[in-house]
Amino acid sequence: RHPHKFWRIGNCFSWPELVRMAVSLVVGIITVIGAVVFFGSFAVPTKTKRVVEANIDPTVFQCYFSVAIFLSSFLVLTYNKFYFTPLGLIGASLWVPASMLSLVAIKLVGISVAQPIWSGGTVIMSFLWGALAFGDPLSSVALSLLGIGILIVGIVGVSLVQRTSPVQEGPSEALPEYVPEAHVYTGSVNSTPGDIESAPVPDAQDLEEPDKAMLDHEKKGPPLALKRLVGILCALGVAVLNGSMMVPLRFVPKEHRGIGYIVSFGIGTLCVTPLLTLVLAIVRRKPIVLHFRAAVLPAAATGLCWNIGNFCSIYATLSPLGMTAGFPLTQVALLVSALWGALYYKEVKSKKRLLLLLLSSLVILGGAALLAIFGHKKKH
Repeated sequence: RHPHKFWRIGNCFSWPELVRMAVSLVVGIITVIGAVVFFGSFAVPTKTKRVVEANIDPTVFQCYFSVAIFLSSFLVLTYNKFYFTPLGLIGASLWVPASMLSLVAIKLVGISVAQPIWSGGTVIMSFLWGALAFGDPLSSVALSLLGIGILIVGIVGVSLVQRTSPVQEGPSEALPEYVPEAHVYTGSVNSTPGDIESAPVPDAQDLEEPDKAMLDHEKKGPPLALKRLVGILCALGVAVLNGSMMVPLRFVPKEHRGIGYIVSFGIGTLCVTPLLTLVLAIVRRKPIVLHFRAAVLPAAATGLCWNIGNFCSIYATLSPLGMTAGFPLTQVALLVSALWGALYYKEVKSKKRLLLLLLSSLVILGGAALLAIFGHKKKH
C-alpha cells in the first residue's frame, strides 16, 4: 500500500486533487465560451432598429449602459464579500470614454470592422504597458515582437474592409435600398463622440428622386473616406484606453484583483459616466435628449452582456487555462462580432471582403496567442 492517505499518480496528485483540477478546467472552458459569446455580442443591441431610428447620442446611450454595468456588478456579492477601492474609479475613467468611442466606431465602420481593430490594439497596448512600464519579463523578445507585427498586419487587413453601404445600420432586409440623410456624421476628425446627429429626412418627392437625394447627401455630409477614417481612429482610441484600463488593477491587493474588483469598477462607471456626459454637453452646447423608451432596454442588454463577458474572462484567466491559453481563447470574441456584422447586419456582402475580414481576424488571434504565450515569463 502507498504510505500516504491517497494514492498519488506519479507521486504528484491525489485523486481528490485531480477531480478539483478537472472541475476547474471545465469551469475554465465554460467561462471561455461565455466570454467569447457575450463579448462578441454585447454591441449587437446598439444596432437594433429602434436605437438606429432614434439616433441616440452615444453619451446618452452610455449612461444607460453604465447603469446596467453598475447594477449587474453587485451580483458577485451573492458569493463574495463587498470590497471597494478608489482604483476602480480610475479604471472606469478609462473605460467610459473608450466605450463612448466604441459606439461611434460601430456607427461609422460597423461591428465587423470596429471590434477586431480595437481587440487587436488592446492586446498590443496591454503588452506594452506590461513590458515597458512594469518591466514584466518576456519568455522570448523575438517572438513577442513577431506577435506584435502579426497583430498590426491583422488590424491593417481589417481596416481595409469596407462596409457595403455607409448608411446601412441594421439588417438589410428591414431597410430600403437607400435611406437619404437618415444618419449623418456631422463632425470632423477632431469631433467628440457625441457629434453624431440626425439630419432632416427628405419628403416623398425626394424619395422618388434618389439621384438628387444622393447628390444632396454627398454635398451636406462628409466624404465616406473621412467617415471611415474617423471610425478607425475611434476604434484605435478604444484600443489605447482599453489596453490601459487594467493598469490600476496592478495596484490592487492580489486577493481582490479578480472578481472582487468588479464592484469597485461598477461603482466607478456610475460616477464617471454622468460627469463626462455633462461636460461634453456643456462643451458642445447641446441639450441632452434621454430617449428613455428607445434606449433603456437595448442599453441594459448591452451592459449585461458586457459584464457577463467580463466576469467570464476573469474566471477564464484564473482557471488552469491561465493567461497563456485562457486570454487568447477569449479573443475569439472578435470573430463572433465580425460574423454578427458581416452575416446578420450585412455590413460586408462581397465575398472577397468577407474573406479578407475573416482572415485578418484570424491573423489578429494568432498574434494575440503569440503575445500571450511568449509575452510573459512563467514564475516557478
